[in-house]
Formats: sequence, C-alpha cells, structure tokens
Amino acid sequence: MQANEHEEMFRVEDFYWWFIGRRNLVEEIVARFQSTRGSAVPLKILDVGCGTGANLAMLAKYGDAIGVDAS
Repeated sequence: MQANEHEEMFRVEDFYWWFIGRRNLVEEIVARFQSTRGSAVPLKILDVGCGTGANLAMLAKYGDAIGVDAS
C-alpha cells in the first residue's frame, strides 16, 4: 500500500461507512465465536492485514488482539 493511501485510510476509517460496516460484521462474528467458548475464556486474535490497526481496539474487548501488516 502506498503511504498516501495508508494516511487516507487512517483519516476516514472511524466514520466512513465501509470501515464501520466491516468492523460491525467482524465484531458480530467474533462475539458469536466467543459465546460458544464462554465469555470467561479470552480469545487470542491475530488480525493479519490490519492496515492502520483500527479494528484492534474493538477486538481487544474479546481477548488478546495482535495485528500485523506488510505496509
């Protein structure tokens, strides 16, 4: 990813519909998965291709969240 694209993503990902919708879908899936394991068991989550890492705060509600990205 080019630096200017990364900067633009960082600027808009908290209010642009695409990022909000994707974050909501991911959270719904993670919450369902955690409910099958029991909420007392924290998850270990690896976000591969995390971009700026904006989803990591949401994922951290469910356990240990780590993000990696080539850029």
